Amino acid sequence: MLYLYQRLIKEVSGLPSEKQYLERKENIATILEHLRSNGAKSRRELSAELGLSWGCVSELVSILLLQNILLEEEAREAKTKGRIPTVLSLNPNIFFLGVDVNIIGLKGCVCRLTGEKTEEFSDKLNCNSKEEFMASICSFVNGIIDKYKISGIGFAMQGIFDAENNLWKLPTKSNISINFESELEGKFNLPIMVEHDPNCILYGCIEKNEGSKMIVRVDRGIGAAIYKNNVFWKNELLEIGYMVVNEKGERLYEVASLQGVTEEMKKSENRGLLEEYFSRAGKYLGIGLGNICNLISINEIYLCGDMVEYYELFSQKMEESFKATALSADKTKITAVRVTDAAFGAAKMAIEKFQY
Repeated sequence: MLYLYQRLIKEVSGLPSEKQYLERKENIATILEHLRSNGAKSRRELSAELGLSWGCVSELVSILLLQNILLEEEAREAKTKGRIPTVLSLNPNIFFLGVDVNIIGLKGCVCRLTGEKTEEFSDKLNCNSKEEFMASICSFVNGIIDKYKISGIGFAMQGIFDAENNLWKLPTKSNISINFESELEGKFNLPIMVEHDPNCILYGCIEKNEGSKMIVRVDRGIGAAIYKNNVFWKNELLEIGYMVVNEKGERLYEVASLQGVTEEMKKSENRGLLEEYFSRAGKYLGIGLGNICNLISINEIYLCGDMVEYYELFSQKMEESFKATALSADKTKITAVRVTDAAFGAAKMAIEKFQY
């Protein structure tokens, strides 16, 4: 289904030129997104509201009806006498799966083509070796696929993406690297897409993306996403967790994440150790965020992830060091986001991929 529309267009219209194909897939994506955002519409309404010709809308709607992507029914309230018009809507029985892959565990979200969640899942992730890591993901995904007829999978991935070798590297001691396309896609016989987990969080939980925004996810690792000028930034700068922050060569994720928190520190009698750790973590986190803002103008920074549970222990120190580091600290707002959904964002991205 990754190349669904290319196949459909060939079946219905012969072999189009590359330019024609690109125009058609863009128009199809526009039609589906309009129906998702605005509900059922007639062909005439789609033509008028999208500025597409009647012939273009009719042709593309025929393609989508042929594959049961769209459903057609009579309008409930006819506004004119005579023939009752029909309206088009997205098929709610087409499902997509989003999977949040994080070293602290797996989360899954099944989402309809119409955009609504249907069910959520969670499980542990075994990171002791690449083989066990792959087995964990396959078991998790296959359990959901057995329950739903999934049309595409989106993965929200923690770690660094090595574009040269097309590898995702997890922040684990076992040095796990994976090529999703070659190593996983064939196991599910479904199209997949992979994106950084902070991008998926941003896509899943923030509706209005005006201005420049940054999300920083802090668990046992640190990931970030920036949305500016209506696009996600693709830049090594966003791998802020791997910044070296002191003369010892320690990286930010080692001193400003949950990686340094032990079960012993969480005990009530060791509250002082916990506070000391998070005070230091807040200092380094603030410096890191401040340096990012010195390079890129950011209006809002959202902190999310499991470390937010300890926000009151590090927020003051973080804000102090941020203001001491960022040249325009007064222009940036930092907010803790306690509920995020990277799996939902990944499912929504899989829907977008399905459109193309």
